[in-house]
Amino acid sequence: MKRYTSENDRQRFNELHQQGQTYAQIAEAFGVSKECVRLWCRRLRAGGNPKDRYHNPRSGILSQFPAAIKEEIRALRQAHTRWGPTSIRLELARDARWAGQALPSRASIGRYLHSFPDFRHTPKKRTP
Repeated sequence: MKRYTSENDRQRFNELHQQGQTYAQIAEAFGVSKECVRLWCRRLRAGGNPKDRYHNPRSGILSQFPAAIKEEIRALRQAHTRWGPTSIRLELARDARWAGQALPSRASIGRYLHSFPDFRHTPKKRTP
């Protein structure tokens, strides 16, 4: 079955249904489910928009923060290799550039740093 429908397909669903075709007939002709056809016919009949309203919000570590903050966290860690998330967060809070902005939590900074193999803590190997 077809995975996505275009705006033109959705408008055509509604036109064909108004001409008397059933949801099943339209679905078979377009290669989609009849539930998909019914959803768009009802939405358009109610005066809705044929544009898809779904979107995927940004996701990932620190994705809700500006890229400049990510760069600053990475630069601070490279300049001060022994600093952990707490020290980096304190330094960000002291910086005038980030005054009044929401800053990432210590845990988020830690997850971001852990995503770089160079910044991970490697335990000492024990000698037997």
